[in-house]
Amino acid sequence: MPHAVQITLDDSLIHERDDFELQRSMTQGLILLDYLSAKISIGRFAELMEMGYQEATQWLHRRGVATLRKFTDPDLEAACETNYQTLANDLGIAQSDD
Repeated sequence: MPHAVQITLDDSLIHERDDFELQRSMTQGLILLDYLSAKISIGRFAELMEMGYQEATQWLHRRGVATLRKFTDPDLEAACETNYQTLANDLGIAQSDD
């Protein structure tokens, strides 16, 4: 269900945008903030932005936003690293000791 919210913006944020552009920018900003704070996945980000997955990742990359995240759970991070090491070994990929 859509929500109507009235806000006051400083003129320095308007940048000659019309009301439609302001609404679109505010919506994109909220969606991006939810993605950056890990409230939504990149798939949900793409859906909300009305983009395909690849288009969404390119959109984020052009703006310097990472699309790969580290796990916050140490056990998941360790399991992921173990899986990566096993896969790299199985494929014969040389790994650096950084």
